[in-house]
Amino acid sequence: MLGTNIDKVGWPNCGEIDIMENFGVTANDAALNHGTIHGPNYAGAGVGANYTLPGGAKLADDYHIYAVNWGPGSVEFLVDGVSYFKTTPASLPSGGTWVFDNNPMFLLLNLAVGGSPAPVGYPNATTTFPQQMLVDYVRVYQQVALASGTPNISPNGIVDAALGGVNLAAGGLATVYGSNLAEGTYPSTFNAQTGSFATSTPSGVVIAVNGVPAPLTYVSPTQINFQVPWATPATGNPVGVTVARGASASFAEPVAFSVAAPGIFQDYSAGTALVTGCIPKSGAACVMWGNGFGPVATGLLDGTPAPLVANPVTGSCQLTIGGVPTQVGYCGSAPGLVIDQLNFSYPLTIPETGGKVSAVLVVNGASINLALPVVR
Repeated sequence: MLGTNIDKVGWPNCGEIDIMENFGVTANDAALNHGTIHGPNYAGAGVGANYTLPGGAKLADDYHIYAVNWGPGSVEFLVDGVSYFKTTPASLPSGGTWVFDNNPMFLLLNLAVGGSPAPVGYPNATTTFPQQMLVDYVRVYQQVALASGTPNISPNGIVDAALGGVNLAAGGLATVYGSNLAEGTYPSTFNAQTGSFATSTPSGVVIAVNGVPAPLTYVSPTQINFQVPWATPATGNPVGVTVARGASASFAEPVAFSVAAPGIFQDYSAGTALVTGCIPKSGAACVMWGNGFGPVATGLLDGTPAPLVANPVTGSCQLTIGGVPTQVGYCGSAPGLVIDQLNFSYPLTIPETGGKVSAVLVVNGASINLALPVVR
């Protein structure tokens, strides 16, 4: 974003907000997004921070939502709904001037080929052509005043509950972030009598996906975890998701759903997928817990744990670890749970880097990149 007064005052006096900036393979930057502001006396490096995708995934491997919450006296940077940096006039270096209030800005989408100064540098004989930048959509939201207690979904605040990404599928688990979502916290809404998760709290909190109430697994004022109803259309066209508290309801957040959008729950302290039931090393048989694997052989009801005997769908599930296809023993709904389960074996020879190994999981034609733990 650049100030619309750039023709009058020039750069950097007009101000610049870099919502999404990435230098590709330069300086090992493929997994980093740079969020930065530039202005008078902080033009070069600017003031900002970096965000690294979970598991070391590369930005170019999938779509992501890059956003800023821009208001008086602050600019907050987010990737896939995760806030990673907020800057204010107090963040500026000595002599810096805050030029982002009462200063209209315009959006600029630019695929640059090289540049000076470092770290990019000018193109040379090793530069790869052609290149492309794929943009799904650009949206601008205007903040409005809400009545006290009205639930509010954060912009781009509905994400996959496993990876925190934007890809979602019917039957998968999702998380909605916002404010005033509930009057209290309900760690679980599982009803032992019905054997399923409830679609509302005692106070009347309901999430509706395309008009269908969704089973709730965790409810709090700022976060609700829910299962996407199996009947949700997987056409890729956005449908509305709303949060209601009695007679008050949020604005509808448009979300597109796929047939499958696999995610694997993460060990965030290690920066790897959560692997259980084994010591993760060559030849070990292990389990990962997933989400959004899509249709299963045995039809499941919304909010109801899978039956004790569930049919695996191993034919639609392929896992490659360190470039080596590996054996998948089970891939489908986890018996007794509303998440998905993946049983697999590590290849006998694993290329290791820093106790991690890269992997690619493909379920029902949808793929994700992972980092798996490895010990010797």
